[in-house]
Amino acid sequence: MVKPGIETYNQDGQWRSRRQGSDGPFAVGGTKAEQQQRGRDAARRDGVEHIIRNLDGTIDRTNFYGHDSNLPKDS
Repeated sequence: MVKPGIETYNQDGQWRSRRQGSDGPFAVGGTKAEQQQRGRDAARRDGVEHIIRNLDGTIDRTNFYGHDSNLPKDS
């Protein structure tokens, strides 16, 4: 089973971080950079993708902190 990724986004003028598919954020408030840090910490802890959105909802960047079985292995 794949764990949901973490998303950092702005809603109603507040930066928030949530697990994708959840009803609400696990962190609210502060600057975009502060929420990015909260989201990054959660994504690293969970070993999942972190999606960071711009004010308009478009994706600013995506980071992946988990194990990717498609990466080449050392011989």
